[in-house]
Amino acid sequence: MRPRWLRGGGGLQRAADGEPAELWVVFPPQFEQAVARGKVMLVFEVEWNGGGDL
Repeated sequence: MRPRWLRGGGGLQRAADGEPAELWVVFPPQFEQAVARGKVMLVFEVEWNGGGDL
């Protein structure tokens, strides 16, 4: 089942003059070992000029 915010193809809407943001995907330090175990945890961070990260 798709998350509610993706249903209907809505997605994320931003204003044309909106502030740009960078999306970072943080992998675990022992990525290969995590894949071998079948348990990989990813962390997503967002950075923009007006703030830190989420």
